Amino acid sequence: SAYSTIVNVTTQSATTPTPTATLSANPTSITTGSSTTLIWSSTNATSCTASNAWTGTKATSGSQTLSPTTTTTTTTTYTLSCTGAGGTTTKSVTVTVTATADTTAPTISSRVVSNTTATATRITVTSNESVTTTLRYGLTGTTLTTTITSSTQGTTHAFTLENLARRTTYAYQVTLRDAAGNTTTSSITTFTTSARFPKPPKVENLSATAGSVILTWTNPTYEYTQTIRIYRRTIDTILDTPDATSRIATLPAGTTTYTDTTTSQGTTYHYTIFTYDDQSIYSDPVHIAFTTGTDTVVVNPPTPPTPPSTGGGSSGGSVVTTGGSTPTTPTTPTTPTTPTTPTTPTSTTTYPPLTRPLGLGSRGDDVTTLQQMLAQDPTIYQGEITGYGAVGPSTRAQLNTLYAGTTTTPPTASGLTPEKRALILDQIRLLQEQVKLLLQQLTLLLQRGVV
Repeated sequence: SAYSTIVNVTTQSATTPTPTATLSANPTSITTGSSTTLIWSSTNATSCTASNAWTGTKATSGSQTLSPTTTTTTTTTYTLSCTGAGGTTTKSVTVTVTATADTTAPTISSRVVSNTTATATRITVTSNESVTTTLRYGLTGTTLTTTITSSTQGTTHAFTLENLARRTTYAYQVTLRDAAGNTTTSSITTFTTSARFPKPPKVENLSATAGSVILTWTNPTYEYTQTIRIYRRTIDTILDTPDATSRIATLPAGTTTYTDTTTSQGTTYHYTIFTYDDQSIYSDPVHIAFTTGTDTVVVNPPTPPTPPSTGGGSSGGSVVTTGGSTPTTPTTPTTPTTPTTPTTPTSTTTYPPLTRPLGLGSRGDDVTTLQQMLAQDPTIYQGEITGYGAVGPSTRAQLNTLYAGTTTTPPTASGLTPEKRALILDQIRLLQEQVKLLLQQLTLLLQRGVV
């Protein structure tokens, strides 16, 4: 007979192996600046990746030497992850890094002074490590009283020193400080600011007053100033650069005033002053505007009234007016009958008193009054006078006694004595001679083109 055999077979699927990995460090404790070596290996892995204290793709086995740095003692962790068909496995190792004390002071690589002008300079300091830099400076090595400190750490710091004095030697010193507190201080070194400004300084305190237009100013102390040049315009624009067509005067250095006599009534003039140095470099401009008013400016004394036929003479003159008023013509005085023995005029004309000193260049109504007083008596006022000398307190008092606020009748017993009158006449004649001399000098200056 036939037999049948039945066989039962059990099958089992293949298992994918899980990756394995090892990671170690040698040594595991170091000091700052020392090294440690990481060693790793893996099985069933196709790639490995580093993380934490190290990064990047790594081989499935290998080694790497590292030198961790730190300023404080710390524990550093290194992690390695290896991946295969069976998954991922991760290993980590720690290394203790002990910080060592920094006792080395920084060093100064260079100190450079540059861009020095009359009022500023630049000092650049470089070092071998990152530091904070402090600069101190002053007029001497023992007076380094001004301090500047860098706001951040770095190996290069540049300091700009401003508002320095012209043509002056300064002393300076720098100190470096690193993160550990170590410091280095340089020796004391000097630098000297330039004597010249990039351009000459401008005039100061410019003002304008009436009397045609009188400009006054103060000059800065600067030995290279050569000339002072004045420009004038009637248009309402600021002159920022010199314009030869507007220049009215070129004055020597040291001049502090200028009188513009070529002005018209009721006109606004815009004046600009530049200083020039010996290299023809000009300063910043200084501006001022002035409007001429209605004040009377007397250049020559008024013509005295024609005297009676009994004797005496007259002198000519003119009045130049920049305003709207003309001096009142005094009434006709009586000429003394005996010129060689002067007597007091007998007219009853009175004038306001003279209250201020008068001299060459004085202008105003009181100058007109003085001329009218003098015109009352041809023995006092002789010939054409185109200016006036000095009228001081004594002369002014006597003239006021004669003409101001009182009638010009002959003096009484309590009035002016012949001796006092003769003294006044002598003073007035002396003033006339002074005026003539000044006019001669002015004419000579005009001929030379100085004024």
